[in-house]
Amino acid sequence: MDNYIKRVKRTDFKSHYLEIIVCAAITITFYISFTFVYDLLHTSNCSLAYLYGHFSDFYDYNVNERNTGTIVYYPTIYFLYAIWNIPLRIMGITDISGNNAGILIYEKCLGILFLICIYFLTYKLVLKITGNKIWGENSIIVLWTGIPIFFLFEFSWGLYDTVWLTLLLAGFLLFSGDNTKKNIMLGILFFAIAVTLKTFVLFIIIPVLCYKFKKVWHLILSGIGVMSLYVIETLMYWHSDYFTNNVLSPLDGGFLINALFGVSLGRFSVFLLVFIIAGLYEYYLEPIKDNHFEGLIIVPFVVAAMFAALSQVTPGWSIIYMPFYAILIGTRAKKERKLFYLADILLSAGELIYILSTRNYEYGETVLAAGIFGKIIYNSDIAYSSVQGRSSDFFTTRLFTEFANGMMINYGTTLIMAILLFACV
Repeated sequence: MDNYIKRVKRTDFKSHYLEIIVCAAITITFYISFTFVYDLLHTSNCSLAYLYGHFSDFYDYNVNERNTGTIVYYPTIYFLYAIWNIPLRIMGITDISGNNAGILIYEKCLGILFLICIYFLTYKLVLKITGNKIWGENSIIVLWTGIPIFFLFEFSWGLYDTVWLTLLLAGFLLFSGDNTKKNIMLGILFFAIAVTLKTFVLFIIIPVLCYKFKKVWHLILSGIGVMSLYVIETLMYWHSDYFTNNVLSPLDGGFLINALFGVSLGRFSVFLLVFIIAGLYEYYLEPIKDNHFEGLIIVPFVVAAMFAALSQVTPGWSIIYMPFYAILIGTRAKKERKLFYLADILLSAGELIYILSTRNYEYGETVLAAGIFGKIIYNSDIAYSSVQGRSSDFFTTRLFTEFANGMMINYGTTLIMAILLFACV
């Protein structure tokens, strides 16, 4: 490892001024101009119920009395937004309108803060495992400029995923440190919160637990700890028929089931096989000899990449493998990075094709028209739904919708699968 570090030519932030300036300009433009509101509006609006005292009847109150529509998330995300929205409560705001761009930008700031945390934790994780600042800086540059995070997560719809990824990386960082009781307990706590946000994070967490705990009894206890908050939140709202029928099942568990059994060859599930092998492999890895790189970077990347490539996932969930992929590129010597940079360009192209093929209404010109920029173009006083409707003939809809069930989506997803398999191998 030390000899390898010496061979790495210095490449720090000072040599990336142009990329940083360009991506910062794009990020700010997207952030201000694109304010697609549905999920963000819905979640932030529902969270206000907590601030007005509706704890035990949170779901029933929002659905039956406020008519906010279907709620499918566990309480954690609404708790977070409720805390974030305390200033709105102080101002006496009881409802968030889709036409209030200023409030929507404020709501997006919570996800942006978690996105910044992802960059910081990625750097700290590389620094903790390798001790090489240059590799950490390279990884952040790849994460920001190489993979289309700036495109995926400037929209409100994708910013949810920054929350659980931040918690995952925080847990990984703690698990890479000393085996103190504090580090282990905090790591399990972060994992437990992440599970309540997206249950499929268990695909990464369980193999990592197998890596960290070599005694079966400790492994069982850690698993109980990871699932504890999910069980607590379930019991909190078990009395609600709406919660048990619409939140507890089948939507939340469906992500796990679809991933595990959605792709089969003959009589076995492909992803379930990958998941089991990863868990067994992690259990037999020795953290001291491994120095945590394979156990906390490579294996989690393989599992996350297979999940993204083989499962029926939404575009935002691809963030699950991005930090690990960026680290794999950033920790290579310059010559070795060239092939990965080329692969990264192809991966980014595949991601964008996949996104626009399946979600043009959330990432295409529809979003531009529904955001602040679109309101300026059309008329700042007209309703959000009218602005969105006027964009139905924009070119992404014409280009991608006609191929939504055929060539474009197949090409994009195949490109993603090929690059991720290459990186895994």
